[in-house]
Amino acid sequence: MCKKIYLLFLSFLFLKTCFAVTIDGILNSEYNCMVTLLNKFSLTGYYPSGLICTETFQCGPDQFGIETLPCRYGVGVTCNKTTALIEKFSLFNFNSSFSVSAGYFNCFSNVSYASIYNSKFDDKFLYEVSSINNLKLDKASVSPIVDKINKNIKELYIGLSYNFTSDLSFSNLLDLNSFSIETSSVDSKPLDESNVFISLKNDLNSYKFFKILNVVTNNIPSFNNIGVNQLTIKFGINFNGDFSNFSTFNNISNLFLLQINNPKNKTISYEFPIELNNMNSPKLFTLSISYKLSTPKALIDFSNFDMVFETLLMIDIGNNFYFNNKFPFSKLSPLKSFFWTSSNNLPFLFEDSFDYSIFNGIQFVNLASNRLNGTLPSNYKGKQVKQLNLSNNNLKGTIDNSYCTVLLDASKNQLSDPLPSCYSCYINQIYNNFLNNSNLSLTTQPPCSTVLPQIKIENNNTIIYGQDLGFGLSFISTLLDSNSSVPLSSWKVGTLSKSYYLEKFTKETNFTISFINSPSKYYTLSTIQNPPFISQVEFTTYSTDYKIITLTGSFFTYNTSDISVEFGTGPNRECSIISSDFYYVVCKLLNFNSLGSGGIVSAVVKIISNTNLKIQFPLDIGDANVNSTSTGSLCYYGQLGVNNCNYFNGQGECIAKDTCKCEVGWMGLYCQQQSHRITSVIPSNQYGGLITIIGEFGINHLNIFVTIGNGTISDPEKICEIQSTSQEKVTCLIGPGFGITKLTLGQNNYNVSTSYQFNAVCPGDCNSLVDNTNVCNNLTGICSCNSNKYQGLDCKIPFIPCQDDCNSYLQQGSCNNITGVCTCTNNKWTNGSYCSIPNHFCSSITPAPSGVGGPITLYGWFGNEHNDLMISIGGLPCNYTAVSIDQINCTVASNTGIQTVNITQNQISWIGINKFQYYQIIKPCPNKCSNQGICNQTNGQCNCNNGYSGFDCSATIPTGNSTESNSEPLPITKSEINIETGTFSLNNEETKYKLYIKSLIEVDINNNPVKTFDLQDNMINTDSNDLTGTYLFKQTLSSKNNNNSSGYIISTIQEIKKTKEMNFAGVDFKLESGSIKVSIEINNYTYSSNLNTLQLLFISSVNEESDSNSNKCNDKNTLVQNINDSDLNYIKMEKNGKILMGRFVNSVISDNRPTLITSTNLRGQGSDSDSIIVTLNLPHCINQCQIDPDFSVLVSPSYKSNCDTDSGGRKKWFLPVVIVVPVVCVCIIITTLMAFAKKSLLFRVKMQSIIKLKTRK
Repeated sequence: MCKKIYLLFLSFLFLKTCFAVTIDGILNSEYNCMVTLLNKFSLTGYYPSGLICTETFQCGPDQFGIETLPCRYGVGVTCNKTTALIEKFSLFNFNSSFSVSAGYFNCFSNVSYASIYNSKFDDKFLYEVSSINNLKLDKASVSPIVDKINKNIKELYIGLSYNFTSDLSFSNLLDLNSFSIETSSVDSKPLDESNVFISLKNDLNSYKFFKILNVVTNNIPSFNNIGVNQLTIKFGINFNGDFSNFSTFNNISNLFLLQINNPKNKTISYEFPIELNNMNSPKLFTLSISYKLSTPKALIDFSNFDMVFETLLMIDIGNNFYFNNKFPFSKLSPLKSFFWTSSNNLPFLFEDSFDYSIFNGIQFVNLASNRLNGTLPSNYKGKQVKQLNLSNNNLKGTIDNSYCTVLLDASKNQLSDPLPSCYSCYINQIYNNFLNNSNLSLTTQPPCSTVLPQIKIENNNTIIYGQDLGFGLSFISTLLDSNSSVPLSSWKVGTLSKSYYLEKFTKETNFTISFINSPSKYYTLSTIQNPPFISQVEFTTYSTDYKIITLTGSFFTYNTSDISVEFGTGPNRECSIISSDFYYVVCKLLNFNSLGSGGIVSAVVKIISNTNLKIQFPLDIGDANVNSTSTGSLCYYGQLGVNNCNYFNGQGECIAKDTCKCEVGWMGLYCQQQSHRITSVIPSNQYGGLITIIGEFGINHLNIFVTIGNGTISDPEKICEIQSTSQEKVTCLIGPGFGITKLTLGQNNYNVSTSYQFNAVCPGDCNSLVDNTNVCNNLTGICSCNSNKYQGLDCKIPFIPCQDDCNSYLQQGSCNNITGVCTCTNNKWTNGSYCSIPNHFCSSITPAPSGVGGPITLYGWFGNEHNDLMISIGGLPCNYTAVSIDQINCTVASNTGIQTVNITQNQISWIGINKFQYYQIIKPCPNKCSNQGICNQTNGQCNCNNGYSGFDCSATIPTGNSTESNSEPLPITKSEINIETGTFSLNNEETKYKLYIKSLIEVDINNNPVKTFDLQDNMINTDSNDLTGTYLFKQTLSSKNNNNSSGYIISTIQEIKKTKEMNFAGVDFKLESGSIKVSIEINNYTYSSNLNTLQLLFISSVNEESDSNSNKCNDKNTLVQNINDSDLNYIKMEKNGKILMGRFVNSVISDNRPTLITSTNLRGQGSDSDSIIVTLNLPHCINQCQIDPDFSVLVSPSYKSNCDTDSGGRKKWFLPVVIVVPVVCVCIIITTLMAFAKKSLLFRVKMQSIIKLKTRK
């Protein structure tokens, strides 16, 4: 008791000391929380002092060196020194009478992970505990789950140690990302699984995604509205065997079906779940079956399944899964992996009638641990199988060469020697694959001499083929072309151990390859179509019956069966091939004396698939390295008299008539010529320098020289300048070079050659002074870095691991080891959650009727996880009815016009500005058809009256005939396509409209440019057909500030010869004869963000060409009009009575589905005022965007074909008017004056008469 109090006191004292240097308040509450739990769990004495303040707590032995019980369960505490808050802890409860409640944990601030062993939890614990994100309860006793798990818990594991019965509703798991409930795996006395009774119930009305769902259950419920990445269903004791609900598995990625261990009924079995074929999931990566299977009623054919499987695992499935004592499957394709292990029911696999072709196309086949007996078949027929695992069985016999196309694991059997050379050549690398076969002598395999690589170019591929070439790229040590421009990773495996190929590579060059079984042995292969070249012929006498002949040169072959050498023209002239490689051929010639003595002899060297080489050489060429044991008479050499092979000079001795045996260092017919040999070379690096050649070179060095190179066009010989000579060493200086080539040393009229490799220089010497485990590969110049510390070309960049695997196994992301942060695949996953949460987007939306609304479909990529999914359109909710990885169905509320879309799930929002359209049921026509046509209110398009044309019937038809207002014919529009730039123009008299694509811009959600691709005058013509008037242009999308390719754009320009009806994106329209149709495709564009979209900019400009004979009465400033209705957007430019009409369908084909696009038109300013820029706002399309505008130039009704001018450019009525008007004016003035004078006179007369009358009175 005193000891416990003392230990408790020390713990309190140390905790207070630690927290004295941290923040008060929060830290005190954390401290009090942990101490309370230690006391309640009777754990205080098991923990050292400072358990909170240490960064990580390492559990260790007690004072007697015995591992303490809590340590067996990984018990410990981790806290954050920066915040002084507890982040993780594991606790083992020694107080079995203590019932744990949530209050003991809610005093912590935010615990990311907590595991609690050996505890009983009160009824409300799971609903009230709120401070833990990831909770593990093992060896636990919990109450039935009848309420919703606390929303702050995201991952929950329950390992049961007590009986458990519950109806489990999915609505109570709604806030969890992962949930598992099973019997405890750490209990020393595990719970009898037959005491667990769980029935699952799907009561969800909205979509829910689980990363992991692992349950013991007596039923398989409906999985409507549920998606799971990894679903494990363990059949309970009362499992009903009903698989019909598999038809509701719409979004399951990996499915594991297991069976509980039922001691009361060990024979219970269930059928193979054929109902899997009814699953609607797009792809099932893994199907694992680990329950006893009953005998099927018919053969199972996977090729008929609509569901695509990648991996099928069958583990412990019992002894009854067969059909008529045969293999129960008729076809397994298109599986990638097939595992059938731990069974006792596969004897039919080794019957003569078994057809191994059933495994064709499956990359990995595992039949291990099945207690298989019998003899391994001698004729394996599997194709495209990469790995075949037959380990841990009882197979006898030998392995024949038919298995060389698969990497075989035959360990733990009773197989016998010999092992095929395809395996024995690499026995050090695949030793474990054949271990524990008592009759296989793995340590005494013969030396490998059967590797025979050859090379060819076929179907635009470079192919290395032959025998015993290893089982994948990992078996190749080096594979380089002469320029080291093709990395090993670019090669692909053709047939294992037989071929590798390089796609779309036809360059003639030399390759150097070596294999991991002998990395210093290099094979030279060449695709250069050169005949064999011979630079030297040597004869060696081993017997009076034959001679060994060595041909030195290049462009020979490693396959001795592909080469033949013949001497002379008589019988027995064939020289039997002993060995050959790229530089040498060694053969054995019988009856050499039949060629005669002296003079000239001819030889023919032939290589299959290559031309013959004919050479001639003198028969008195010297012998070298004679190795004979016979002795006897003197040697006679014609006019030279008696010569005893320079015996008295110590150069040789006569061993038979006309046969000398030369001492080392001498050669020739009578050992009169000094020879030499090379034993090793110390090379220079790739920048050139001193070469040291070591060997035996004698004391005479007449005409000594050294060259480097094969003597071919691609590898000419270079002189290495001699620096020093001695009997043991020659040094010389060489210039820069690279790779493997040939070194030739000649002296005393005798040459020897050997292979030579320039040492490649690694960048920064691989930082080896800092870490000597960084190694430079002198062949490739590539550093091999200490993968746990450094990376980069020079091994100077620190290697930073990510805290998570970035879900790389699901191909959702990869770790950027420069930053230690996950890089997610194609922007489809978010970085913040280790690439586990979908970064969704929408590429197209079906419209709804204006003022009505209704069901719509959103297409795009939404992932498998849809937590808290909400869709709003124009600020109004769109209640979803179904959701999948690429489609959401919802019902949109009533509204009008073009609206913004917001899709929010997993706390991530995607916003599409102006991406949804309420279409008008009754569609108005542009400009009311100018009162010169009839409006079709179904599609909003005009049917123009005779003589009128254009989208609004505002133009006349230029047919070449005169009209009522024009005495001369109307001018015809002509089109021009510039195949150099991809621009096109429409010309009518002096008016020329030029149109082109200006640029493609990626913009962010605030419409700010992110990337700009300049397309003006940059489109490349790839196809032209003048007969049909169709021209194709293409350009790869590379921005100025980013040279990485972002897909490509294709523009097809077509001259319309005849008027025709068209449909694009569900919109009908008419193309007039003489117009230009432009089809644009943007393919495989890579966005910087899922919120970004594209803008495509069109330019239309008008120019007036000078023409003295033009009708100036038509001269007018440029007028621009824009009309945008629900289906079509029109631009209209008019100058000089010529109208350009451009039509843009307000829809785009986005990833094969029509959806809305909007556009804006901006008139140019200043000198560009006679131009208009049309900006098309495209959706977030991934695979392809298709746009389909068209353009035409028509004539205005106000156009006058004849302005009635004279030769001086004046109007013909100008002079008459000038003459007549002044005359008329004078006459009018005179008449007016006369009338006025007359009236004035009358007035005066009348006035005078009145005056006289008054006077009389």
